[in-house]
Amino acid sequence: MGEAQHPETIKKILLDGRTLRLAEVMAVARYGASIEIAPSAWRRMERSRAVVERCAASGVKIYSVTTGYGENADILLSPEQALHKEMNLLRSHAAGGGDYLPGEVVRAVMLTTLNKFATGECGLSPSIAQTYLAMLNKRVYPCVPESGSLGASGDLIPCAHIALVAVGDESGQAFKSGSPAEIISGRAAMEAAGIKPVSPSYKDGLSMINGTSFSSGLLSIALFDSIQLLRSTLLIAALTADARGAAMEAFDSAVFASDPEGGESTVAAIIREQLAGSKLTTDRGHDEYSLRTIPQWHGAEYDDILGLLPVLQAQINRCSDNPIVRPDDSLSVDQQVKDAGKFQGSLLAKCADILINSLTTLANISNMRAHHLMNDKMNQGRFPRFLAPNAGANSGLMIYQYRGSAEYLRLSSLGRFSVQSTATSAWTEDVVSNSGLACLYAWKASQWALPVAAIEMIAAAQAIDLIDGVSRCSPRNQQLYRTIRSRIPFLQEDSLSAYTLINAGTEMIKSGALLNA
Repeated sequence: MGEAQHPETIKKILLDGRTLRLAEVMAVARYGASIEIAPSAWRRMERSRAVVERCAASGVKIYSVTTGYGENADILLSPEQALHKEMNLLRSHAAGGGDYLPGEVVRAVMLTTLNKFATGECGLSPSIAQTYLAMLNKRVYPCVPESGSLGASGDLIPCAHIALVAVGDESGQAFKSGSPAEIISGRAAMEAAGIKPVSPSYKDGLSMINGTSFSSGLLSIALFDSIQLLRSTLLIAALTADARGAAMEAFDSAVFASDPEGGESTVAAIIREQLAGSKLTTDRGHDEYSLRTIPQWHGAEYDDILGLLPVLQAQINRCSDNPIVRPDDSLSVDQQVKDAGKFQGSLLAKCADILINSLTTLANISNMRAHHLMNDKMNQGRFPRFLAPNAGANSGLMIYQYRGSAEYLRLSSLGRFSVQSTATSAWTEDVVSNSGLACLYAWKASQWALPVAAIEMIAAAQAIDLIDGVSRCSPRNQQLYRTIRSRIPFLQEDSLSAYTLINAGTEMIKSGALLNA
């Protein structure tokens, strides 16, 4: 399910602008893998840069090389003006607001930016790529506010905050190495890392900030964590089914014989395998939907979430800059620079909406299963109220389910970002993709959905104990139970804060700990 290699096992990646995988993004962003750029990518960058240098000296109006930006594309600049505008662009476009994004998100954004450079279609100075490479390998983390991107013309605002640090500008900000709560200037951060800031030349400024790197970096982390969540929720759902004595006929292979390859059939097979050998489940019955239709609900999200993986990987291996430089000696130099619209993040925005919808659905059904475990009226007294051995004196897991419901309500308020637009730059940019906001909230949604699954996990393990079911549940669930109990104790009374246990459960799911059970 998803990528087989865990990112933590990847220690070094080779960027070539064409083959970057999600696991490699996470290896760099979350686990600090080092990076090299392939010789073929350096050669492509050098060749396209030569085209830009000739364009700059041509005196011909070529967008962003010898002209202004956006609505100012009709203004031909002198070589001196064209060079001066690069730093002006970075300072004027660093206009973000809101909370700073965590280091792993910034690293994902920087990596997808660097992979865009490696395509060789930006035409930027190779020294810019060398600087970003050094910043990633030496752990320089620019302060990047979360708000400001419209997803067209690319993720300009957040990427400008990164670029200001790369050029060593005093107005750029970065987290001090070893002290993530302390902020220093971009120049000080580069000096501390021993990296010489780079001076942007013709077109460099726009190539540093144009494109969909902010959107794709956010969506990369969101999708990875969502795949971990999807896989974990199936195991948690099976543990709940064991505790509830679920009817196995809902997962019978004969039911799914007409569609053996779809997510519905795959999920049913996973549940059957996880419950095989259980002495708690029954052959037949009529369970509520959150149990009986696990294959239908989770199967749909299985197809949707995993279906995003090849789309995202294609997006992070394309040049989303503008203009695009395609060296071709048979054409005049200005014809080798194509003014198009690959910065538009429309597909990423749609992917983000799909992911948000899937996460909301998973959270809803997980919250319902947790509620059934805690509701003694719904489970016919199989478990004590709120799974508390001494209810009344103890609240048990009552408020855990409140938290799960609150997270579900947050999730359900999101979505439809990809159909919301506005106009900018004097109506020259009359529609924008909104991918920056869509992917930002897809990332937030991936984090909000995790504690909902953690609460069901805590409840299912508590329920197994309350019916003395450890020895009677399936062998696979026995191992899963032991993994959960390595971090989450049985709650005889309200002796530990719910916050502490929910956070511990969330981290177990996020790290993939359940998947090795």
